Amino acid sequence: MTYAPITADQLLADARSGLRRLTPREAYAEMARGLRLVDIRSDSQRTLDGVIPGSVHVPRNVLEWRLDPTCP
Repeated sequence: MTYAPITADQLLADARSGLRRLTPREAYAEMARGLRLVDIRSDSQRTLDGVIPGSVHVPRNVLEWRLDPTCP
């Protein structure tokens, strides 16, 4: 039996299928209730689109290491 390779688009679609995306208004309301919003955009995206007040910035390319309690 042969398997077709999985494309990046397929992997992303599968990963995103389990996410609930919030609108900006919903995110703001959740933050008011104590939700911690993690902004994973790059510095250039944040410069272009603006900073989300009250968010924690952890760039996507370092997210796993920042969440690993054993990583310095």
